[in-house]
Amino acid sequence: MTLKRALIVDDSKSARVVLSRLLEKHDLAVETRDSAEAALEYLEQNRPDVIFMDHVMPGMDGLSAVQLIKKDPLTASIPILMYTSQDGDIYADAAKASGADAVLPKQMSPADISDALVRLKVLPGRGSAASPDATAAGGAGPAMAPPLSAQEVRSAVEPLIRDQAADLRRYFGAEMESLSGKLAADVARRIESAAADIVHRLSPPPVAPPPPPPRPWALIGGFCAAVAAVAVLSVTVLHDQGDMTGMRATIDRQAAALAAVPENAGPVSSGSWPSERHPLGYGDGPFNPARLAQLTNWLGALEQRGFVGTARIAVSISDYCLTGNPGEGYSMAPADMPAASCDLRGSPPDEGRSAAEREPAALTTLMAGLAERTHGEIKAEVVFVKASGYPAAGANAGQWNAAAAKGHYVEFVAQPRSP
Repeated sequence: MTLKRALIVDDSKSARVVLSRLLEKHDLAVETRDSAEAALEYLEQNRPDVIFMDHVMPGMDGLSAVQLIKKDPLTASIPILMYTSQDGDIYADAAKASGADAVLPKQMSPADISDALVRLKVLPGRGSAASPDATAAGGAGPAMAPPLSAQEVRSAVEPLIRDQAADLRRYFGAEMESLSGKLAADVARRIESAAADIVHRLSPPPVAPPPPPPRPWALIGGFCAAVAAVAVLSVTVLHDQGDMTGMRATIDRQAAALAAVPENAGPVSSGSWPSERHPLGYGDGPFNPARLAQLTNWLGALEQRGFVGTARIAVSISDYCLTGNPGEGYSMAPADMPAASCDLRGSPPDEGRSAAEREPAALTTLMAGLAERTHGEIKAEVVFVKASGYPAAGANAGQWNAAAAKGHYVEFVAQPRSP
């Protein structure tokens, strides 16, 4: 006899293992996928007899996946059982409206699964017990079963205990594998940060730009007058060698910036200094190697143009509308869910970072080197701020998270020193 097939779609490996074990006891061949996207790809070539769909998953959620499956004529007839950790009739109505044939709790019992499979005709119905009339026709009632011996009880119980022990081993094995994956990801992140710091320390200094073309005599005359004035001042303070070294570095840097000004350029205004804004995705670290490279180029441009003031590096962190729990983690709430029903408004990946992860060693080295080269004329500072601009009451999770994505960014702003 050909076994019927079940597809389990759940991002939790432990949940997939436990549910697979329960379904295999009903003689079902089980396939599993860890995301809605992977399940849709599987259904392009396969037709299971039943689908168990989790509600909250990274990427596409279960409700959206069910709608797509039911819209496709090739898969619309496959019965789908949705399950979630959320309670209440609102979710059950939404699941059924999307096309789910049954709704079960996340902590479903074997009886729940058996009843649902029979109700959806995936499994045959249970045989009915003998009616009272049949008993009467037979004359006497059912014979009493003889009592079981201790050996018979032991023989019946031992297989059940072995099955339960096997379930526990699978569950804890899956949990340990998930934990090891998280630890490996954390170690890889720390190695990446240390590698970026080493690359920055070993990178050669930037190549000096080619000499500028001749400038108009008026500009050259102004430059010469500035140099002469500084030379007179240098003779006056010749007794202080430390001040002289800093002043000479300032003259050289501002002279290079003056030479780089186009012939027809006017005076530099406070609003003409370059600024940059780089969006961040949910869970993105603000100072990965790519971001540090962008920051290095921006600070280099300020230094070459003779900027004096504060280079402000602002990290704006948003609060997202999330569903889940601390044990299994959080993910983006379904777009059509009311924002007031979020399990959490926040950003756990950002809130869980240590001080060293928020401001890595490569960033500290970059800012210290800038202050040393410019003798404190350019001061770089990092600030963390909370985003604002969320929608008013009554918005759904999609509108809330769109506003959160807009307010989640890293911004570089030049603030000139007041004269």
